[in-house]
Amino acid sequence: MLRLKENNARLTSSYDEIVERYRPYQDQIDNLEDLNHFLRNQTSSAQTEAQKLGEQYAKLLGHQNQKQKIHYVKKIKDENASMKQVGGQLRSGVYVLIMLFLICRK
Repeated sequence: MLRLKENNARLTSSYDEIVERYRPYQDQIDNLEDLNHFLRNQTSSAQTEAQKLGEQYAKLLGHQNQKQKIHYVKKIKDENASMKQVGGQLRSGVYVLIMLFLICRK
């Protein structure tokens, strides 16, 4: 029983040390988590927007002649590529935040 109490006291002491060590970084960690959440929401919004645009384009394509369809499909492909690029930038931003978070934890 004494051994368990000693072990418990040692673990409690270690936990308190860890909490004190990370206390100065807590604001940075909170800010990084907020930024991570913001970037994830932006990615989700961009995907929703792309889906809505795709549905609108599909409706419009049925009412246009062949030359307009070709031009319109090219425009859609360009916008899709642009959205993929934005998604990639957001993913790399999230990756940077995760790395900073991990660095701060050390």
